Amino acid sequence: MRIRLVIQYNGRNYFGWQRLKERPETIQQTIEDVLSEALGHEVELYASGRTDAGVSAYRQVAHFDTDTTLPIHKLPYILNFRLPPDISILSAEKTSDAFHSRFDAKRKTYCYKIYTSPFALPLSSDRLHIKHSLDIRSMRKACKYIEGSHDFTSFTKADSLKEDNVRCVYKCDVKECGGNIDIFVTGNGFLHNMVRIIAGTLVAVGEGKIKPKDIEDILLAKDRCRAFKTLPAHYLYLVDVRY
Repeated sequence: MRIRLVIQYNGRNYFGWQRLKERPETIQQTIEDVLSEALGHEVELYASGRTDAGVSAYRQVAHFDTDTTLPIHKLPYILNFRLPPDISILSAEKTSDAFHSRFDAKRKTYCYKIYTSPFALPLSSDRLHIKHSLDIRSMRKACKYIEGSHDFTSFTKADSLKEDNVRCVYKCDVKECGGNIDIFVTGNGFLHNMVRIIAGTLVAVGEGKIKPKDIEDILLAKDRCRAFKTLPAHYLYLVDVRY
């Protein structure tokens, strides 16, 4: 039978989701080791998508196959007892054998977290610190140029091997409250570092380095050098996956 998991994790201490031969400290490897021990057989997890080293998730979705006789509703308790405190299984349920966490995903939402203050704030360590204010109105205007189906070559790593860099961004928005800024991006899929480069370019708009409409030219250029810096991974969060 096929089991669907919803997982939350703080990715700061891990080398991303994907299992790596040279790096045992990945989210996938950590959960697979615990699952295999608990179920008594080797388990391979398939996630909705890879998250890079340092990226966290509120609701990652993954599936695996098993013939266990353990009650499925007890799996979160069994696994969380064995998992480190920065990884938690939120739910486990039987699903169709045809279900695939990655290929059936319709949209994903990421959030990049920032705070603006002249001083470092100890209780805001989950956010990127920018010492000056940002023009939120201009950033929101720039978001409208991100939305839609585009070739996002300018917003991915220059050495990306993807043959097709067209993706659809359904919604891009910037929310601000008391100096805390959240950049939300919802799309049908994302290229390597795409959200972090979008966030870095929106910050450049907020700093007045470029105008909102310049996003249009950056997209058309299909040149990584035209977009701005890739922001650090530690402040990016996978918020939700919809099927």
